[in-house]
Amino acid sequence: DELQERLLEMPPPVEDPLTLLGESEEHISAAQELLVRKGWEFTDVLREVDVKDDLVSTDPSVQCWRPNDFLGCVIEELKDRLPAEGVAIDYGVGPVVTLCISHKS
Repeated sequence: DELQERLLEMPPPVEDPLTLLGESEEHISAAQELLVRKGWEFTDVLREVDVKDDLVSTDPSVQCWRPNDFLGCVIEELKDRLPAEGVAIDYGVGPVVTLCISHKS
């Protein structure tokens, strides 16, 4: 249920395939069925119990998100044109893609 509610937080299905990690076969099957129906593909499907030791990280600053391809391209194009500090980028998608850049001077 939570996955269905949070689909818009996922990278678009046309981008890189996902690695699916779940706590049980039941959760994995349900998630895989939903995501495949919506167009996602997977490089790997793993049970948490099988990879638990490999998931431990001591680095609290690991980046758990990334911009989608479009936003990554926009940021790459703009990064040398904007001040190094005090910039906020607000990006939204609807019928029209909007990008708002504000600078605090």
